[in-house]
Amino acid sequence: MGSPEMDGLIVRHLVDIEEAGKRAFVLDAEVFKALAKTAEKWTAKTAWEGDSNIDEDNLWLAPLKWKLAGETEEGEADWLADFHFSAGGDDDDFFKLTRLCQARNGKFGFRWKSDHYGDGRRVAWRNFIRDNAEDIIRETGFEYEKNGTFFPTVTLNAEALANAIEQDAIEDALGPFETALDNLTRTEPTFTRLLEAAKTHFQP
Repeated sequence: MGSPEMDGLIVRHLVDIEEAGKRAFVLDAEVFKALAKTAEKWTAKTAWEGDSNIDEDNLWLAPLKWKLAGETEEGEADWLADFHFSAGGDDDDFFKLTRLCQARNGKFGFRWKSDHYGDGRRVAWRNFIRDNAEDIIRETGFEYEKNGTFFPTVTLNAEALANAIEQDAIEDALGPFETALDNLTRTEPTFTRLLEAAKTHFQP
């Protein structure tokens, strides 16, 4: 929140704030490139696929068993569902790192989302997910979102990340992200059962 004292302080340090802001954008990119590299290494040793195009904010993963035989209209592989690394909820955080370290009210996580059975029947799909949400929450620990998705928060320790950056070793602070990746394999059977139930429900 602003105050006359804070506003005055900002004006007295505009140069420092400008430089810090520019550098924060660079750090955003560097840290998220490290996340993408970590995800790529993880995918290479598992029966999963995904994309880690951080420049387009497109880091997602899915087990191969969720891959459909056909392709999308764009000629890309089609999937029953995926886990997309994205921001959670509404917030006014300016930098990605602010969310990633949960320094304020924003957050990041691997959001589970499926559009396959909800195509053309969004209300019915959301009702189906809502009816099954309690079991999913209990088995996975994910947060239920009213739009029919599930979200687990992934948080990096800010002090550990700062120390790693100072040592030019960002990857040393990515332990929570690696744990979150491993957790996806733990939760996959639960979401696979949900997708199987959805198939029975919508395609009897």
